[in-house]
Amino acid sequence: MTIIAGIFYNLYGDLMKYITYEEIRNAPVNKEIWACAYDEDNNYDYSHLRQEPVKGMIVYNSGENKVRLYSDKIFMKIGKSGKLVKSSSVRLFSREYADTYEECVEVYNDTIDKRIELLKEYIEKSENDKIK
Repeated sequence: MTIIAGIFYNLYGDLMKYITYEEIRNAPVNKEIWACAYDEDNNYDYSHLRQEPVKGMIVYNSGENKVRLYSDKIFMKIGKSGKLVKSSSVRLFSREYADTYEECVEVYNDTIDKRIELLKEYIEKSENDKIK
Protein backbone atom coordinates (compact mmCIF):
# COMPACT_ATOMS: atom_id res chain seq x y z
CA MET A 1 0.00 0.00 0.00
CA THR A 2 1.32 3.43 -0.94
CA ILE A 3 0.35 6.83 0.42
CA ILE A 4 0.28 9.69 -2.07
CA ALA A 5 -1.03 13.11 -0.96
CA GLY A 6 -2.55 11.50 2.13
CA ILE A 7 -4.73 9.06 0.18
CA PHE A 8 -4.37 5.29 0.44
CA TYR A 9 -3.76 3.41 -2.80
CA ASN A 10 -3.60 -0.34 -3.22
CA LEU A 11 -1.09 -2.04 -5.51
CA TYR A 12 -3.30 -1.41 -8.53
CA GLY A 13 -3.63 2.34 -7.90
CA ASP A 14 -7.27 2.11 -6.84
CA LEU A 15 -8.45 4.26 -3.94
CA MET A 16 -9.40 2.29 -0.87
CA LYS A 17 -10.14 4.13 2.39
CA TYR A 18 -10.84 7.77 3.18
CA ILE A 19 -10.32 8.47 6.88
CA THR A 20 -8.31 11.66 7.44
CA TYR A 21 -9.53 15.16 6.62
CA GLU A 22 -7.37 15.33 3.50
CA GLU A 23 -8.49 11.90 2.25
CA ILE A 24 -12.17 12.69 2.77
CA ARG A 25 -11.81 16.13 1.17
CA ASN A 26 -10.35 14.46 -1.93
CA ALA A 27 -12.74 11.48 -2.02
CA PRO A 28 -14.39 10.89 -5.40
CA VAL A 29 -17.62 12.75 -6.16
CA ASN A 30 -20.57 11.10 -7.96
CA LYS A 31 -19.15 7.61 -7.45
CA GLU A 32 -20.72 4.85 -5.35
CA ILE A 33 -18.90 4.61 -2.05
CA TRP A 34 -19.43 3.07 1.39
CA ALA A 35 -19.71 5.24 4.50
CA CYS A 36 -19.71 4.54 8.25
CA ALA A 37 -19.45 6.35 11.58
CA TYR A 38 -19.03 5.46 15.23
CA ASP A 39 -18.61 7.98 18.01
CA GLU A 40 -19.41 7.57 21.69
CA ASP A 41 -20.39 10.19 24.20
CA ASN A 42 -19.51 9.40 27.81
CA ASN A 43 -22.63 11.23 29.02
CA TYR A 44 -24.90 8.58 27.52
CA ASP A 45 -25.24 4.83 27.93
CA TYR A 46 -25.49 4.31 24.18
CA SER A 47 -23.55 5.12 21.06
CA HIS A 48 -23.99 8.77 20.23
CA LEU A 49 -23.30 8.28 16.51
CA ARG A 50 -23.49 4.82 15.03
CA GLN A 51 -23.74 4.28 11.29
CA GLU A 52 -22.85 0.81 10.11
CA PRO A 53 -21.50 0.64 6.54
CA VAL A 54 -24.03 1.99 4.05
CA LYS A 55 -23.73 2.46 0.30
CA GLY A 56 -24.17 5.96 -1.04
CA MET A 57 -22.55 8.74 -2.97
CA ILE A 58 -20.67 11.93 -2.26
CA VAL A 59 -22.30 14.73 -4.23
CA TYR A 60 -22.10 18.49 -4.47
CA ASN A 61 -24.70 20.26 -2.34
CA SER A 62 -26.31 22.05 -5.27
CA GLY A 63 -29.00 21.70 -7.91
CA GLU A 64 -31.32 18.74 -7.40
CA ASN A 65 -29.14 17.54 -4.48
CA LYS A 66 -29.37 20.85 -2.58
CA VAL A 67 -30.19 20.36 1.12
CA ARG A 68 -30.01 22.61 4.19
CA LEU A 69 -26.53 21.61 5.23
CA TYR A 70 -23.72 24.15 5.23
CA SER A 71 -21.27 22.04 3.30
CA ASP A 72 -20.23 22.15 -0.34
CA LYS A 73 -20.18 18.34 -0.50
CA ILE A 74 -22.55 15.91 1.20
CA PHE A 75 -23.06 12.17 1.48
CA MET A 76 -26.40 10.68 0.42
CA LYS A 77 -27.44 7.07 0.94
CA ILE A 78 -28.55 5.06 -2.08
CA GLY A 79 -32.07 3.78 -1.43
CA LYS A 80 -33.69 0.46 -2.38
CA SER A 81 -34.84 2.00 -5.65
CA GLY A 82 -31.21 2.75 -6.55
CA LYS A 83 -31.76 6.49 -6.27
CA LEU A 84 -30.16 8.90 -3.82
CA VAL A 85 -32.20 9.47 -0.68
CA LYS A 86 -32.19 13.21 -0.07
CA SER A 87 -33.50 12.84 3.51
CA SER A 88 -30.41 10.75 4.39
CA SER A 89 -28.01 13.61 3.59
CA VAL A 90 -25.18 14.28 6.02
CA ARG A 91 -22.17 16.57 6.00
CA LEU A 92 -19.19 15.09 4.21
CA PHE A 93 -16.96 15.01 7.31
CA SER A 94 -19.47 13.24 9.56
CA ARG A 95 -18.51 9.89 8.02
CA GLU A 96 -15.47 7.85 7.04
CA TYR A 97 -15.46 6.18 3.64
CA ALA A 98 -14.18 3.19 1.69
CA ASP A 99 -14.56 1.88 -1.85
CA THR A 100 -15.90 -1.53 -0.83
CA TYR A 101 -18.16 -2.90 1.88
CA GLU A 102 -15.32 -5.06 3.26
CA GLU A 103 -12.98 -2.07 3.55
CA CYS A 104 -15.71 -0.03 5.21
CA VAL A 105 -16.28 -2.80 7.76
CA GLU A 106 -12.53 -2.62 8.55
CA VAL A 107 -12.77 1.16 9.01
CA TYR A 108 -15.86 0.79 11.24
CA ASN A 109 -14.31 -1.96 13.38
CA ASP A 110 -11.01 -0.05 13.68
CA THR A 111 -12.95 2.95 15.00
CA ILE A 112 -14.64 0.76 17.62
CA ASP A 113 -11.29 -0.82 18.56
CA LYS A 114 -9.81 2.66 19.12
CA ARG A 115 -12.73 3.47 21.40
CA ILE A 116 -12.21 0.25 23.35
CA GLU A 117 -8.51 1.05 23.83
CA LEU A 118 -9.41 4.53 25.08
CA LEU A 119 -11.85 3.05 27.59
CA LYS A 120 -9.19 0.61 28.79
CA GLU A 121 -6.90 3.59 29.45
CA TYR A 122 -9.68 5.30 31.43
CA ILE A 123 -10.18 2.15 33.50
CA GLU A 124 -6.45 1.84 34.17
CA LYS A 125 -6.24 5.48 35.27
CA SER A 126 -9.24 5.01 37.54
CA GLU A 127 -7.71 1.87 39.04
CA ASN A 128 -4.58 3.86 39.83
CA ASP A 129 -6.69 6.47 41.63
CA LYS A 130 -7.77 3.95 44.26
CA ILE A 131 -6.31 4.34 47.73
CA LYS A 132 -4.15 1.33 48.57
